[in-house]
Amino acid sequence: MQSVGSTRCRIVDGCGIRRIEAAVDAEYTISQRWHELMSFQREGRMRAYTPDGRDAYLYARIRQTQPQRYGAPRKITSRLTHTVQIASG
Repeated sequence: MQSVGSTRCRIVDGCGIRRIEAAVDAEYTISQRWHELMSFQREGRMRAYTPDGRDAYLYARIRQTQPQRYGAPRKITSRLTHTVQIASG
């Protein structure tokens, strides 16, 4: 049986949305945890963001269509058709 979180994540990934952002009150830990369970990543802290001056965290969920820029190393294939040998002295 799949969890509700994984089902919702598949729906979000399948609807063509590239990025979803959420501003979460820095004191509201339950909402922070929920966003993390939904595969959102915390991107930063916004100081005095709420109308009454409280801080908030910026969370984002990005649909992964290509390898991440700063993730694991990617295999790079070469299209060279010949080799070059360098002879020393």
